Amino acid sequence: NKKMRDQRKVATWLVLGLVGCGDNVSPEPPDPVEPTPQPPADTPPLPRLAGAHTFDTTAGTLDGSPVPFGTFSDGQWKLPDGLEVAEDVTLSVSGSEPFSLDATGQPLHVFGVIQFDGTAGVTGGTTRLAGETIVVSGSFHANGGAGDDSHGGSGGVFELDATSISVTGAFHCDGGVGGAGFPGGSGGVVVVEAGSGSGAGAIGCGGGGG
Repeated sequence: NKKMRDQRKVATWLVLGLVGCGDNVSPEPPDPVEPTPQPPADTPPLPRLAGAHTFDTTAGTLDGSPVPFGTFSDGQWKLPDGLEVAEDVTLSVSGSEPFSLDATGQPLHVFGVIQFDGTAGVTGGTTRLAGETIVVSGSFHANGGAGDDSHGGSGGVFELDATSISVTGAFHCDGGVGGAGFPGGSGGVVVVEAGSGSGAGAIGCGGGGG
């Protein structure tokens, strides 16, 4: 029995000795911890214009009041958060200045109707759109006004400037019909500057008959 007790003591000291030597043993590095994937932040909805409205480019007002989103300055409706023109919108534009929507760096979506037609014998208005992405499934109108006792007004101008443009809607900038014995107005112009574009929209910018 004494011999067995001595053997147990030796075994115990061996175990303690091995544990004590742990300071001299380099521990295995822990497995790298992968960061927990975070869901993408929700994209906030664009400011949305719905219903029928009028815009005065001279005063810079919507329905006679200051614009509800962004600011109007230097002849531009500046939209730092972008804009969606809803499908039910008919926006009638008038005034002596171009109609300019500046959503530089943000989306600009036009699903409704924007009208900037000329009055009798007057050229259609100029509409300018700027944004990071421009999507048009609605329609723009800048037809020249028909002449009474004069020539027809020329069609207006559309200018689009964006990194990406998608158009499935329509642009109308026909010249107005001339009065009796007077020529019709010339067709308008659509100018597009974009890094990429797609769509199968329609453009009608023919001259008006005399």
